[in-house]
Amino acid sequence: MGRETRRPLQRVGRQPEPCAEVRPVPRKFRLVGGQLGIVDRTAEFADRIIQLCLALPSNSVGWEIGRQLIRAGTSVGANVEEAQAGESKADFIHKMRIARKECREARFFLRRVANAKLIPQRRLESLLGEVEQILLILTTIILRATERDVAVAQNNKKQEQFRGVL
Repeated sequence: MGRETRRPLQRVGRQPEPCAEVRPVPRKFRLVGGQLGIVDRTAEFADRIIQLCLALPSNSVGWEIGRQLIRAGTSVGANVEEAQAGESKADFIHKMRIARKECREARFFLRRVANAKLIPQRRLESLLGEVEQILLILTTIILRATERDVAVAQNNKKQEQFRGVL
């Protein structure tokens, strides 16, 4: 028969002591120019939206606004993440546009929370500022990607025209 391997004896009823060197791994962010990249920034935004919704009052208004806000606020990050794996440049631009629409919807519901005074204004100020910044970033990404797409198409057209002359 085959050679048996010996397993070390285990002590029953005693848990190993945790090593002093084991620390929780900090969440790693991709920095772009010293700032968070859009993928991590929208993920962080989604986390903050969830925390805000947990603090909404437990009544029909809080539940309905919270439900809409969670859907829109978390969808921004999901669409940005999905755009990173876009099948084409057009797919990337399309998903970024969806993310921008969801960001606008999240901004709408954040304003409703502020106007209804469901959460103290000081808690909402940073989120309202963040949603505006994310909107600007997404718009810039979409415009630049579209400009590059148009420039490439124009260049290809010129090259085809030049080939026709020869």
